[in-house]
Amino acid sequence: MLQLTKKEPELEAVVSSRDDPVLLHQADGPVTALAYNWRAARLAFCVGGWVHELAGNRSERVFRQGFSGSTLVRYDCEGRLLGTAGTEQPLVRMLEDGSTRELIASTYKGEPLEDIRGIVGHSSGMLHCSDARTGGRPARIYLINGESKDIVSVSEAIGSPGSLCYSEDERYLYVAEPRSGRIMRLTILPSGELQYRCLFAEVSGGAHPDGELAVDSRGHLFWGSGEGVHVFDRGGKHLGTVATDRSCAALSFAGRDLKTLLFAEHSRIWSLRLNQPGARPVI
Repeated sequence: MLQLTKKEPELEAVVSSRDDPVLLHQADGPVTALAYNWRAARLAFCVGGWVHELAGNRSERVFRQGFSGSTLVRYDCEGRLLGTAGTEQPLVRMLEDGSTRELIASTYKGEPLEDIRGIVGHSSGMLHCSDARTGGRPARIYLINGESKDIVSVSEAIGSPGSLCYSEDERYLYVAEPRSGRIMRLTILPSGELQYRCLFAEVSGGAHPDGELAVDSRGHLFWGSGEGVHVFDRGGKHLGTVATDRSCAALSFAGRDLKTLLFAEHSRIWSLRLNQPGARPVI
């Protein structure tokens, strides 16, 4: 299944073609999100609107309450699960017992959060979240205080924001624009506000990426798409693609050394060893 396309030497320095991917888990349906808890060695993923959590011993639990209808999940800096719930896209946090949830945000200035496409947790405890609103209303990126739950709009400069990812030093926020096949980069100010938008990378062709973003410790950016996993260097150069048979919507770094790339090819979660570790997560 694994194939490196556009074999730049830099790509082979990041993704070794000598090791075959290993099937980690077969899900019951398409996997839409992956999130890895580095400290607890737990993997969360979304299937059919439910959030599943897979422990290191392969035991699995499903959150049947609180996260119903979820297609997106992340861990915050305290190791708590964040996700969307319901048709109105409120942002919620699951408590550790797995039976109750805590509402983080559902509205901004009286307007409901409409179409959350990306969530990312900063080591400071703040969260950024993208809302690709429709009906002619400008899309937004919100800044949320993870404890007080205060929410402010920090950008309306991205036309249709999707997945979000911080740079390895948390100085920048990468924002996917799947409709245009672009990744934008914004500078994060100490307050959490965003400025200095610029085009980071762009993929030409018909199969525009629509999956998640992840970054490694040297600033390489990984982007899931209909073709597989696109890989860019820290300057935005497209080094090539780890091609898959079916669309890749979700990806995450995992393992104690973070040299494992997990990616979801439809309903299958694959594990692939890399030459470079992923950026140290917030937990």
